[in-house]
This record gives sequence, C-alpha cells and structure tokens, in this order.
Amino acid sequence: MVKDLDERANRQLEKEAAVKSGLADVFGEELAGHIHRVEAYDISNINGVDSVGGMVVFMDGRPYKKAYRRFKIKTIEGADDTGSLQEVLFRRFSEALNGNPSFVELPDLILMDGGLGQVHAAQAVLNALKIEIPVAGMAKDDKHRTRALIYNETETPLKPHPQLFAYVGAVQEEVHRFAIEYHRKLRGKELTRSVLDGIPGIGEKRKLALLSELGSVDAIKSASVYRLAEVPGMNLAAAESVHKYFAEKQDS
Repeated sequence: MVKDLDERANRQLEKEAAVKSGLADVFGEELAGHIHRVEAYDISNINGVDSVGGMVVFMDGRPYKKAYRRFKIKTIEGADDTGSLQEVLFRRFSEALNGNPSFVELPDLILMDGGLGQVHAAQAVLNALKIEIPVAGMAKDDKHRTRALIYNETETPLKPHPQLFAYVGAVQEEVHRFAIEYHRKLRGKELTRSVLDGIPGIGEKRKLALLSELGSVDAIKSASVYRLAEVPGMNLAAAESVHKYFAEKQDS
C-alpha cells in the first residue's frame, strides 16, 4: 500500500517536472519557474444568445475549483466572443484592483481559449488596467483539439511535449466544460421560468414535480390530461390547466 502511494507520488512529480520543462520551452526558464496559478477563460452562447463567461484556475497543475468564477455577459450583444472575453477580463481584474477578496489573487499566467486574436484582446484589457501578466493562446486544430500554445507572437506545437500537451488540453477542456455548464443551467432556468410560470394554478412545487416526473417541458406539453393528473401533487383541475395552456399556445 505504501509502495503504491510512493509510486503514484513519484509519477505525479515526474509529470509536474515534464510540464515545467515544456513551459520553460514556451515561456523561458525564469518565467516558467514562477508559474503556479494559471487562469483560463472561455465564452459560451448559442447564436449569441445568453452569453456567459467561465474562468477556471489551476494551481501547480491541478484544478482549484474553489477559485472558479462565472460571468453573465452584460455589455456585449450577439455572438461576439472576443468582446465578451474582454468584458469578463475587465470585470475580473477590475475587481482585483478594487480589493475584492474573491478576485484579489492574480494569476502567474493567463490562458485564452483561442489563438492570436484572443491573446491580443486579453493584452489590450490588461494594458488598459496597467496590469502585467503573461498571456498565451490555446490554439486548436480543425478537430477542436489543442495543438499549440501561442506566446509573444510565436506558436509552439505541443506534441513534442506530451505532458504539457495533456496539461494544456485538460485546462482547455475544463474551461470549456465550465462555461457550457453555466450556459445550460441559465438556459434551463429561463426555459422553465418563461414557460411553466405562466400556467394558472401551477406553483413552484407543481412545476418541479412535473419536471421531475416527466423530464422536460416538451414531455409536459405532449402529455395527456390524465398523465398530468397522475403526477404527485397534481390533480385533474391543475392537469386541465396545463393542457389548456399549451393547447392555446399551439393554436395562437
């Protein structure tokens, strides 16, 4: 048991050393030696609707979920990912400058989901705020897999550095997952709020019961009066109210 733990610890140390070696090739020995906190950013939306931003943090190569942050995009309209990223960065680092404890710790490196355009957009925000933090882009191939880091106008392929390749890929996947998860959560809330809350006689408990029992708004729409009445907490009058509501929506 102790031997297994020692072997896992040694493998982890070897991975960390390999990542640091790869970082040194991209950023130079001096900077790479001071990279402990890494922040990555991504935007999620559907055709520019309900855009959100995700920020994830890795400490010494591992996810630090306590420091993850989410942002609703407030000032950008439409599918403008670059503008949305700039808004997120401006808000995040403005909060740091204002002394917000949740944002006061600055990263040693910023990784942007994208290429040179995203890097330049991030640098413009940092320059405006007079903050100096290195920024690199996580460039993808045509299959949306991480292929290179872009730093100081130079692109460094990651395949020659397998551990760094795996690390950057994990960061990119994590920030993408986090942003999408938040977007889906907001879209789900909006959907149930805008549709089910308009039905007479259907309060919060019945709404949750319907969704829990039937699984989706579409299933509720297509259910018969009798099926709706079978849902715990419902009765025939409430079921008829739901059925009538969606029938009128369909006819209008």
